[in-house]
Amino acid sequence: ERFDKKVKIIKLKSRSFRHNPLLHFEIFRLIRKIEPDIVHTHSVKATEIVYRVWKFAKFPFVATKRNSEKHSLKVRVFDKVPFCVGVSKEVTKTIC
Repeated sequence: ERFDKKVKIIKLKSRSFRHNPLLHFEIFRLIRKIEPDIVHTHSVKATEIVYRVWKFAKFPFVATKRNSEKHSLKVRVFDKVPFCVGVSKEVTKTIC
C-alpha cells in the first residue's frame, strides 16, 4: 500500500545470500523478461549481486552509496558499476 498501484512488486524465490548462483540466475532471467528502463541498487549486497548479473547482461544500472567507507573489498563494487551516486558530498568523494 506504500507504492503506487502501477508499481509491480516481484518477490524472488531464491535465498537471498550474495553468493547464491540461483539468485543471480533468477535476477538475470527477470531482467531479461521485464526489460526495465533502469535498475537501481541501494546497498552493498544488492549492488554486488546486480553488478555480477550486469556483467553478463548489460542494462541501465545505477547504484547509490550510503557511507564513506572506501577500503573494504565489499564497497569497491561501487567503483565498478556504470553509474554511482552518493548520498552526500563526503560519500561521493569516496567513489573512484
